[in-house]
Formats: sequence, structure tokens, C-alpha cells
Amino acid sequence: MNNTLTIRNCQAVLPDQVVAHATVRIENGVIVKIASDAPTTDGQVLDAQGALLGPGFVDVHCHGDGMTRYFDDPETVSKNLLQQGTTTVLATLGYPDMRKDGLTGQLREFNNRAGMNTRGILGGIHLEGPYVNRKYGAQTTRGVIKNPDAPGIPCFAR
Repeated sequence: MNNTLTIRNCQAVLPDQVVAHATVRIENGVIVKIASDAPTTDGQVLDAQGALLGPGFVDVHCHGDGMTRYFDDPETVSKNLLQQGTTTVLATLGYPDMRKDGLTGQLREFNNRAGMNTRGILGGIHLEGPYVNRKYGAQTTRGVIKNPDAPGIPCFAR
């Protein structure tokens, strides 16, 4: 079985340049060559029709896709993010989503709802709050942010 994919006629985004009319050759999931368009005769060949081809986006703090939160429906969020070019995500779960059985219950529920899309994109979990800076923290109107100050010790993050 040939495990080769060639993407032709793309604009390959590299660290120092964009290669117009590029051919990208991938063997066993690894990019082995990026060059000006060249003919290929083996493996699967895709015509990018001039589209940009670059690295996927890695999101290290993601509550959801703008319409759905990760905690509510991880599969829908993951599918939508994948379609928009996110390849790895740290799903943000935190204090606004806390269940009565706490963090353990929240993680258990998330794991139960996570399917193929989520498992394919998930790089980890980002746990948030409830100790966030009131000036910069989200969800401050919900009354769940806690004051990290011990009596007599000022908090310097104000």
C-alpha cells in the first residue's frame, strides 16, 4: 500500500516565504519535499487549485467555537474548529461549568462526551479559575470569581 500524498498547485506557507505553484509531498504522514510544481506518478494526488497550504492553528485556551462551549458539546466544537484550520486545542473547562461533583465530575462528563473529532484534535485540557484577575477575567458577572488575597496580604495582579 502506497502511503504517499502529493498536494499540487498550492501556495505553500513556509517560515520565511510563500512558495507559489508549489508541490508538497507527504510520505507516511511526514512532509518530505516542498518544491515548485513537479509531476508525480504515485500515491494520492490532490489539486489545491491555488489555495494556501500552511501549518494548522494550535489553540492553547479555547472555551468553544463561538456558538457552543467545549463543556456542552465537545464533538460539535471540535468538528467546527477542525473545519476552520485548528489542528490542536487545549479545551478550556473551568469554574463557570463546575458541576456539583466538582472538577472530577466535570472531567468525567467531558470525557464521556468526547468522540472521534475531539480525540483527534485534543492536545490537553486547560483548567481555568476561579482565581482570575477581575479586571481581565471572563465571566466576572456570574459571582464565581474568588479573591486570592489572604487577610493582610495584598494581591499584586490588580
